[in-house]
Amino acid sequence: MGSIKSLEIIKEPTENKLGVGIFNFSDKYSVFDWGQMPDDIDKKGTALAMMGAYSFDMIRDSSLYSHYIEMVDEKGKLVSPFGLLYSTLENSSNRMKIQLTRKFPIDNNYAAYQKPGLDNYLLPLEIIFRNGLPKGSSVFRRIKEAKEKGDEQGLENILNNLGLTKEPKEGEFLPRPKCEFTTKFEEQDRHLSYEEALRISGLDIEKFADVLKYAAKANEVITERAKKVGLKHYDGKIELMKYGGIMLVDVVGTFDEDRFSYDGVQVSKEILRQWYAKTPWGQEVMAAKKKASEEGVQDWKSLVKSQPEKLPPELKTLVSQIYQAGANLYTESKIFDVPHLRELVSQVKEYVEV
Repeated sequence: MGSIKSLEIIKEPTENKLGVGIFNFSDKYSVFDWGQMPDDIDKKGTALAMMGAYSFDMIRDSSLYSHYIEMVDEKGKLVSPFGLLYSTLENSSNRMKIQLTRKFPIDNNYAAYQKPGLDNYLLPLEIIFRNGLPKGSSVFRRIKEAKEKGDEQGLENILNNLGLTKEPKEGEFLPRPKCEFTTKFEEQDRHLSYEEALRISGLDIEKFADVLKYAAKANEVITERAKKVGLKHYDGKIELMKYGGIMLVDVVGTFDEDRFSYDGVQVSKEILRQWYAKTPWGQEVMAAKKKASEEGVQDWKSLVKSQPEKLPPELKTLVSQIYQAGANLYTESKIFDVPHLRELVSQVKEYVEV
């Protein structure tokens, strides 16, 4: 599962039946798809797990299906559901019980996904929904690259796909939410057209329409929740599986999967991205990714000779508190004993411009 959460398999999925597993959300983090970074952020895993569980509970109430079952403790015992509201840290958990599906290889141009009647599998896609364009949005990088290449048609396509007639500014919200598609299992995430996303998904047009419906509804649920508690929801992503119909998987509505702001300050993982982007290692990563893309190099990490440095202790503590305060605010529960988010966001500006 990568460096951020591990998967404990209780029962393997089969061709016709879902499996069962437990996500264990760690306090580790990753930026720029690098993998595990040199620090741990205290209680980050529990904060993300609780936000994700709350989002899944809301999504279930909106009649969407997901792989989420319940939150459990170290012994696999049910943790009090959000219907009873948490009051102390002892009621929280970083362990999420889920249903499991199958994952297929992507070699031979996604041939495994083209079999008729294929079911019970993880779609090799990520669906990105955009409500706005905060600082750090990949849209600005794509616009910059199109302009540097003199690709006027490419620039026009980017703007048209977002419903815009001119170049956007950082922090601008779109006229209406928009969806985009990227690959999930490739070395670098690659943007996909609707046609290519449909092809590699293994779905027919009718089922693929459900993908768009799920993205729109999940975005609506998370956006409305954010608005209720004073957060602005800029963008996010979902992952899906096919099991008869479409089901949400992985995790949704957290400070890692989605970008939120509070009082004009981004409070998601973007804080970490922006800090590292200014470091020598971050600059080298950006250059390596660009070179790998231009020259067709698969392993872009091989082009990076330096290693990421540790966060300043004060920033690491602040980010930890923001994750915890965000979980408190989003769930309207006192899960963690930390200051309110409004007391923390002003300190972010000492480290990054978010």
